Amino acid sequence: MTEKKIIIMLQVAIVSLFVLPGSAYAYLDPGTGSMIFQVLAAGLVSVLAFYSKIKTGLKNFFTKNKDEEDI
Repeated sequence: MTEKKIIIMLQVAIVSLFVLPGSAYAYLDPGTGSMIFQVLAAGLVSVLAFYSKIKTGLKNFFTKNKDEEDI
């Protein structure tokens, strides 16, 4: 390694020691976990419904409608 790279790595290490916190002392109650689960579940259902709607629309667009053939 070159001397310049070593100096840059030391500078990054020293700055990160002062910028990054040591401990967060955070607390997540059980309701927070439940809320996160509900948000993820709702997001998953929304994505599935969105793609299902697009799939149905594309399928209807590319297939012929039997009522139009009789006219």
